Amino acid sequence: MSRKTSKTKAIASTTKQQGTTKATPAKWRARSTTKAKRAASTASTRREGTKPAKLIAMLQGANGASVAEIAKALAWQEHTVRGSLAP
Repeated sequence: MSRKTSKTKAIASTTKQQGTTKATPAKWRARSTTKAKRAASTASTRREGTKPAKLIAMLQGANGASVAEIAKALAWQEHTVRGSLAP
């Protein structure tokens, strides 16, 4: 048997006052598919001329690029370059 604490009672009472309802699994699925569609549409259209686009172009070159070369070309510090390459 679980007991409601005063915190959960307060949250429940404010939710009832605001007239909001809990999200159902169907709403979760709808939200996740909407987010997935949005991510897919933005992922396929890379904005040219941005620093990340330049970084990718430099890395896709025949010999790749060193951290120092990327830092100089993008006017970044070396730790910023390493951070952008980190997973």
